[in-house]
Amino acid sequence: MNKEELINAIKNIDDINKYSIKGGTSKFNKDYPNLLESINYYSKEMMVFHKNKTLVAKLTYLKNYFGDISRITQNGRLMIYDTQLKDFKPSNINSTKKQWDECKLELSNINECYSKEETIELLKEKYLNYLGKSGNRKLLRDNKKLYLSVYHHTKELDGLNKNLNKFSMRLYILVKNVEIYCKYHKKLKFWRFKNGEFKILCRECSPKYPSKEWYIEKYGCEWKRYSNERKLKLKEMKTNSLKWYIKKYGEIRGKSLYGDSVEKKINSIVKLKKNKYSIISQELFWDVYNKLNEKNDTYFQELNSEYIIRIPLKYKYNKSIMIVDFKKENKIIEYNGTYWHNPINDITRYEILNDMGYDVLAISSDEYNRNKKDKLVVEKCVKFLSCK
Repeated sequence: MNKEELINAIKNIDDINKYSIKGGTSKFNKDYPNLLESINYYSKEMMVFHKNKTLVAKLTYLKNYFGDISRITQNGRLMIYDTQLKDFKPSNINSTKKQWDECKLELSNINECYSKEETIELLKEKYLNYLGKSGNRKLLRDNKKLYLSVYHHTKELDGLNKNLNKFSMRLYILVKNVEIYCKYHKKLKFWRFKNGEFKILCRECSPKYPSKEWYIEKYGCEWKRYSNERKLKLKEMKTNSLKWYIKKYGEIRGKSLYGDSVEKKINSIVKLKKNKYSIISQELFWDVYNKLNEKNDTYFQELNSEYIIRIPLKYKYNKSIMIVDFKKENKIIEYNGTYWHNPINDITRYEILNDMGYDVLAISSDEYNRNKKDKLVVEKCVKFLSCK
C-alpha cells in the first residue's frame, strides 16, 4: 500500500480518537487489518517523542497533515502530540532534549544501514559505553548510521512495549546474539537491566513464586528466612490465628479463645493419629522402652500416644504445635521415614526444640533397617535416653 492509498483509507475512518484508549491498537487492528505496518512505516519520521508514537498521533499525522513532516515542524522543531487538544502543539524542551531530537530528525536523511555483521563488529568492543539514556545519545551523536542500524537489525522488538524494546536492550541482544524466543515454549522471553546486569528469561522456564527454587534464585543462601517470613505472615492472616482472635475479641479474651482452639486442635490430632502411624517405628520404641531402667514420663504412639509440644510465638514457626515420635523427660527421638521427611524442615524443628531445652536424636528408617538384627540402633537410643 502506497502513502496516498493509506491516507485515503484513514480519511474514511469516522472517529480516530476512539482508538486512543487502552487496547485501542488491538481494536484498530481488528477493525482495519493490515494497516498498522503501513501506518508505522509512513509515520516513522515524526516518532521522535514518546507521545508521538501513540496510534492516535500517527493517525492524526497522516489524516490531517497528509504525512508531511514540515506541517508539524515549527521553527525547526518537531511538534508534539497533545492528547487533550487531540492535535499537535509546539514542543517546549531544554537544550539537551533539543539536541537529542535534532539528532533524531537527521536520521530521516539516512537511507542505508550497516550489515548485521558490520554493526556487531563496530559495537562489540564498546557497546557498554552506549547503555542508558546518555549512552544512547552519545552513539546518536557519534555515528547516526550505526544508531539506525541497531534499530534496523532488532526490528522484531518494534511491536513490544517500551519496557521491552529500549535501545540498551537492543544493543545487548544484538551484540550477544541472544535468542529472544524460548525454543521449548515458543514464547517471547522477558528481560530487564538491573544493578548493571541483564537478565533474559522465559516465564515458563523460570521458577514460579512462591516455590523453593524461586526463593533460592532471588535470595540465595538467605532464602529460607524469607520463605518462613512469608509462611508466618500467611499464618497470621488465617482465620483462627492468634492475630485474628485478638483483632476480633480483644487481647485478653482473644488469647484465651486462641488457647482453647489450640487445645481442640491437639485433641483432634490425637484422635486422628490413633490409626495412622509407622508400625516399624513402634517396634523400635517398644524395644527401647523395655530396656530402660526408669520408664516414667515416656510417650510414643502405642504408649500414652505421641507427645504434642506447643510452640511459643517468639519462634515464628509456621505451626502452633509439634508432634514428636518418642519423648522421655527432655529427650526426644524422631523416627524419620526416608520418603515422608524433609531434611530442611527437620533442621528447623530440631533447632526450635533444642532452644526449648530438648535433646533430639534422629533415627532414619534406613539406619534402623540396616542394623535391625544386631540391635545397634536400640542400644544407641537407650544410651541417649540414659545420659543426663
